[in-house]
Amino acid sequence: MHLTSLFVSSNCSPFRWRRLPGKIPGKDELRAKISQLHERLDKKEDSLLEKHLILEEIASLSGRLRNQAAEGREDTLELAQKVSSTLLTHSWSLLVAEVEV
Repeated sequence: MHLTSLFVSSNCSPFRWRRLPGKIPGKDELRAKISQLHERLDKKEDSLLEKHLILEEIASLSGRLRNQAAEGREDTLELAQKVSSTLLTHSWSLLVAEVEV
């Protein structure tokens, strides 16, 4: 269907459209453009897959680090409790020695 017949049949004003500069590409040009777009899409998909794999690896490593940090906090807490207990025992023994004198 011709462009102007579309406007006449849809009762559109002819002042609402304008002819754009350039040419209408042929089938060969369109096929070449489609091929280029497919290549770009493939490259983008490969890049996206690589980024997804990197993200998974980072998530795995950060999870392991988070677990190590949690274990370290538990070890630190146990050590602090032992030191506190030792200091308390030492201060009591000093107090008892002072009372005996």
